[in-house]
Amino acid sequence: MRFVLIFLLSTLSHQAAAADYESAVPLEDGDVISADVMNDILERIELALKPITADELEGTWDVEQYFCGSSSNAYGSNNYCNSDNALSGATLDAGLILKRSDTVTIASNDDGTIDWTTSNYDVLFNYNKRDAMEPNSGGLTHTCKIYPSDLMGCVFDEDITDIDGRITQFMKAKRASADQIIFSYGPLAGNGTVNILKLDKSGLPPAAPASLSVSSGSGSNMLSWTAGDDTATSYRIMSKDEASDDFSELGTATGTNFTDTSPSSSRQYRVFAINDNGTSIGSNVVSLD
Repeated sequence: MRFVLIFLLSTLSHQAAAADYESAVPLEDGDVISADVMNDILERIELALKPITADELEGTWDVEQYFCGSSSNAYGSNNYCNSDNALSGATLDAGLILKRSDTVTIASNDDGTIDWTTSNYDVLFNYNKRDAMEPNSGGLTHTCKIYPSDLMGCVFDEDITDIDGRITQFMKAKRASADQIIFSYGPLAGNGTVNILKLDKSGLPPAAPASLSVSSGSGSNMLSWTAGDDTATSYRIMSKDEASDDFSELGTATGTNFTDTSPSSSRQYRVFAINDNGTSIGSNVVSLD
């Protein structure tokens, strides 16, 4: 039965995979299949079914832009798929498409809209307005809203209520993982223009610790695990003695090991990583049973 559950959870976590996706809790032989672990994995899977909201977009994101604006009416005879002069700070990626980086700050307005501000460039490109791609000294802010079917619309003038002369850009939004959103449009009919913005949330808690294991000796239980990434500054060790109990804090550690000097015979363990941005999801659950 344990093998079946491990296989099922591992399969489900990979089915939810997308670009840069990592399983919430990688499972290994001997792990305890607890409701805590299962809920973490299922929450990641179910996240793909939830619509993107303004509140979850709030924060600072690192963005990579992939862009091609091929000839036609937007640019006359120019081909901006192979000219790095088309986008300030861009390089030609694999000889195919322009690529550059920026930082985006998104603030929720508590009414379903967001304010989107870039640090260096207006990466919300409007193909009829060439100068929108140029650098600017103070950053540009646009008001946007997520609509049904994950469509984002952004107004490109200062007054969202002024209908006359307003330029609006629409992009498709896709959740690639818990901390990555991809906005895109194109290719547009007749000119091949395409714009892809890959946003990765910055200032994140650490990744979950992995490969937690336990061994016993001299009346103590020794725990060891592998860091999920290099951003953790400490770890919180949690335990419970009955399956129906909630995990409670047993101790903390700055390294990737911990000794429980007074364990019960049925104790289960789980470890969480901590940094200045918060606490990770939990590791796998282990016990000596």
